[in-house]
Amino acid sequence: MTGHLIVGGGVAGLGLALRLLQKGVPVRVLERDRTGRAASWAAAGYLPPTVGTDPLARLHGDCVAAWPAFARELEGLSGLPLDFHDAGALTVAVPETLAAARALYEAQAALGWPVVWLDGDGARALEPALGPDVVGAIHNPAVCWVDPRKVSAALDTAVRKLGGEIVEGAEVARVTVEAGRATGVILGDGTAIRAEAVTVAAGAWAGTLGGLEGANVPPMRPVRGQMAAVADDAASPLTRRLIRRIGRGAVTPRGDGRLVIGTTVEDAGFAVETHEHDIAAFMAEAVRILPALKDRPLIETWAGLRPYTQDGLPVLGPDGRVARLSWCTGYAADGIICTSRVPSLVADALTGGEAIDPAFRPGRTYTGRLHAPEFE
Repeated sequence: MTGHLIVGGGVAGLGLALRLLQKGVPVRVLERDRTGRAASWAAAGYLPPTVGTDPLARLHGDCVAAWPAFARELEGLSGLPLDFHDAGALTVAVPETLAAARALYEAQAALGWPVVWLDGDGARALEPALGPDVVGAIHNPAVCWVDPRKVSAALDTAVRKLGGEIVEGAEVARVTVEAGRATGVILGDGTAIRAEAVTVAAGAWAGTLGGLEGANVPPMRPVRGQMAAVADDAASPLTRRLIRRIGRGAVTPRGDGRLVIGTTVEDAGFAVETHEHDIAAFMAEAVRILPALKDRPLIETWAGLRPYTQDGLPVLGPDGRVARLSWCTGYAADGIICTSRVPSLVADALTGGEAIDPAFRPGRTYTGRLHAPEFE
């Protein structure tokens, strides 16, 4: 019998596995595909400082503040680099978005964000590759980012090094519940696996599992995001800062000679196809602010499914109806942000530690969204 069974091998499931193993809890992770290949693989890895008073803003603020130390810890545990950067970001405006950019700057400054307003020339003084259409920018020197693919690989390696078991290609069809208690899972091929406890960390698929008719199953929906990468010179990158566009999307430099560009926000069910017209549209917007991008060869396109709940808040901790069942899902567009801190909170709650903020409990009433992240 498995000690603690985790359904889902993205950053949520792997992060929780790591923290439970560090507490001496034996863990097995079941991943329907390959670890870190769904929302975790597709993310940009943007880590903006967050200031606010509602539960999600406080959670994000704690998570972002924890990231530098977490990056060092995970690199030490895994022996793998995360490509963590702390060079800051520019949120740039073209003429038709200038008013919106100023309003965003004033709102962020009022919240205490460490932001500075720059005119177009000031922005180009920091990043000379910015084009003439850039007429203003918000400079936030506190912004960090990381390569989500490397985070996933490092978590996988760290979990295995600590003795955790990871099974890929194991699609869970249903959770088994006996006498009001989770007792394991049944895979799509009929294999039954017994466990002392089960956590659902299956991202956008969390609401599709069978056997949970009596549980606090969250209302989940997948939200597709398409992305692209172009080749860059790692020794002399086009931009050293993350470049955001007013509206949605960013150009994110990687340390391996890529520039990652995106994104879309689409209600497309579980379809993960990319579409040339969508890629072309956000690439054209990116070229407008960084004209030299037009000469960079396109090397990859991909899409992922962000796991959203009805109110946009994560679902964390014990189920509340079914004993020994818990949830660690619903990270929305903020999965990489949450990775530094949320798994620790859930692991603590599952091992007799501090309870999680009730705003995130599985049995809550799902109403309007409390906080919309500044970047999705």
